[in-house]
Amino acid sequence: MDAMFRMTRLSADLGNERNWLAWQRTGLAYIRTFFAFLVLSGTSPFGNVAVKIAFFGFLIIGALITALGYNHYISIKNLLMTPEPPQKFGRISNAPLPIAVMLLFLFGIIVTGTQQWEK
Repeated sequence: MDAMFRMTRLSADLGNERNWLAWQRTGLAYIRTFFAFLVLSGTSPFGNVAVKIAFFGFLIIGALITALGYNHYISIKNLLMTPEPPQKFGRISNAPLPIAVMLLFLFGIIVTGTQQWEK
């Protein structure tokens, strides 16, 4: 391997690690929001159910983002270690995730707008 090729791979590997850390920060932010919903209570039976759905939705999406980020990191890391990278390498598509996140945020906005804060 020549020096230029090694530096290209090193740069790609460092970029992959930065990408993975961004996924982890995003997952932790969702989990932090999960804890913010702990102090909400419903003013009606629907409100209590809505809070619980948002509560677990943020936890599930936070865990999902963390797991998908790790999967992405490992897939790219393994790809970078092969002598000749293949065209397709089995990375899971993240396309449905932004839709789920938007729906959860809209639901969270509705929930927080109809709830009261407890001290």
